[in-house]
Amino acid sequence: MAQNAIGCVTDQAMETFYRLHPDVQQHRKTRYKVQKKQLDGWNNNYIIPVVFHINDPEDPHKVTMEQIQSAMEILNEDFNAANPDFSWIDPDFAPLAANVGIEFRLARFDPEGNPSTGVTYHTNNYTGREPDGLGSAIKKVAYWPGEHYLNIWICGEVEQKGVPNNSGWAFLPEDAVFEAGLDGIVYNWRYLGRPGVGCSETQGQAHMSRVLTHEVGHYLGLEHTFKGECDDRDGIPDTPPTKVQEACDKEHSPCGVKANVENYMDYSSCSKMFTNGQKYRMMEALNSVVAQRNSLWSPENLENTLGIGLQGAWLAFSSTFFRESLDNDGSIADSVIISLEGVGAFVENQGFLAEGIHFDLYHLSEGLNARAEVVNDTAVLLTLQGKAIHHINTDDVFNLKIEFYEQAFQEPTEVLNPVTDQLMINFYDPFQIVYQNILDVKVNASEAEEYAGFYLGVGNAEYAIRYNDFVKQFQIETHKKELACFPGSLKVEPLAYGEMIDGMRSFTTPKPYPDLHEVYSEAYPDWKGKKAYVGIRFNIGNEVHYGWLQVEISRTGQRMALLDYAYHEKPGEGLFAGQKEAGQVLSNGDKNKREALFSVYPNPGSGLYQLEVPVGERVLAYQVYDMRGKRLISQAWDFSILPEIDLRGFTGAAYVLEIVTRKGFVRKKILKY
Repeated sequence: MAQNAIGCVTDQAMETFYRLHPDVQQHRKTRYKVQKKQLDGWNNNYIIPVVFHINDPEDPHKVTMEQIQSAMEILNEDFNAANPDFSWIDPDFAPLAANVGIEFRLARFDPEGNPSTGVTYHTNNYTGREPDGLGSAIKKVAYWPGEHYLNIWICGEVEQKGVPNNSGWAFLPEDAVFEAGLDGIVYNWRYLGRPGVGCSETQGQAHMSRVLTHEVGHYLGLEHTFKGECDDRDGIPDTPPTKVQEACDKEHSPCGVKANVENYMDYSSCSKMFTNGQKYRMMEALNSVVAQRNSLWSPENLENTLGIGLQGAWLAFSSTFFRESLDNDGSIADSVIISLEGVGAFVENQGFLAEGIHFDLYHLSEGLNARAEVVNDTAVLLTLQGKAIHHINTDDVFNLKIEFYEQAFQEPTEVLNPVTDQLMINFYDPFQIVYQNILDVKVNASEAEEYAGFYLGVGNAEYAIRYNDFVKQFQIETHKKELACFPGSLKVEPLAYGEMIDGMRSFTTPKPYPDLHEVYSEAYPDWKGKKAYVGIRFNIGNEVHYGWLQVEISRTGQRMALLDYAYHEKPGEGLFAGQKEAGQVLSNGDKNKREALFSVYPNPGSGLYQLEVPVGERVLAYQVYDMRGKRLISQAWDFSILPEIDLRGFTGAAYVLEIVTRKGFVRKKILKY
């Protein structure tokens, strides 16, 4: 499929709002009550506190702090003319390019004054606009006062169920929106942060990482540059009239004048600037009482939300939740750094704070105990040791409370917030293999471009089977995810019942459409008339999961069908092709016996390995892959030299050796010290 274009639905949301509030629309043109003379001496640097509310039906924590911080970095680059491509702006528009001078920071205190990371997490299945087109459902889950914070709600479907690719939307400044507790931005986690960070899916389309800049522009009063098309109704004098541009045609002139296609408020794939006129409009919004935008950056608000100018000492937390380890045994994987900000210091106490003397922890799960290590004068590392006796999902703790006593601090230190009750512990249910025997999904070659999508119900496990008439292939579309393929190709390997699907197998990422994963064609007939298994690898949050799809190509080669599927809930855990339950042992006898005849030694080893090949096998080549499927070595076999594999140039880790023979492929795992 083609690269995603920005799918902003701000216009639709505003139309819905004005339809419900026609009296507001009548006064829309007088939204900003600030006179130009008041703006002549405006502040040149604004700071806006931000809170992200993460919503997901399965795992809201898949949106990591690193991903959110990455998104904040992009915002701060774009609003301060610090984006790397700012110097590449079209010379015709470079003189108009503005340094807006707005800084965005994650909130450090919640509305009650508790320490905060500026991120909240919520498990629900709400879309971004239900039930009224205004998003009131998801916004009622968590809303921090709009006069104090920019609220950003993150979800997977910002417009409607079943449509995952819309990017986001925001309300323009409106008093009625603010008063209804709806003010802020709804945004898709797929386009949050830089490519490859957290669960961001912007690999190969980095421009989508900057769509949040577009939505913040709406929040600060900017319309689309193409609003009204050639009628030029964005109201900004230095943005030429235009029609929507999704590519990057710098000579785009649909209204008789050259368009500013690099503007953040268009839909182009090369946005990199705001104009001075747009900066002026945003300054109007920030200095206006409308929707109380002028309260966001006031000194009092910055002290209460960010601690700027705050006197004394206060505690800040690197995270507010602990998660069970993947061992699923009640032990806790995460730790939290508690920082003492402002003035003062923790006591040394031989490197640890003592529970009952320096602090107490309340509502802790039975079987766990707290360990508070003094890292330095201003930081304590809090870990939870032991194993919780009860540790299924319903045993989650949402009110873990920590209280620090004056004995924890060197005198004289009076801490403003010694008590916090916002910590959480999250447990997993026992990991299972999830199996679904679905109603067969079919596509036919008689339909030139037939396409059938399906979703496994978790993470980014969205797929489709299709017949691509352009290349005459039955394909699986994975939306940039990997499938188990023959090494160095997009040819999907037909796996037999009982073959292991894990990190030792060769996985390949597809190219852009139409070069997707190939299941069957006249040039690749291996699947014809067969039922076999496809190895899949996808993500739930930041964790890798393995599974299989059972696919059938008809005897005539004219029909492809998806029959059933399964995946393992435990991150990184492999499963057998055809396996439907955890603990089930399957076998693919002949193939497993053959692979056992090949041996690699010493294994583990320090870098040089010998290969023993059974009599009757003719080796043609070998490849070495890392455990993510990246090919590191590809070597034709030379029988004139000792059969030796050299990994001395690689770090100590596990690798997959793929041996190419006349009878097929054999895979062996190699461990390097």
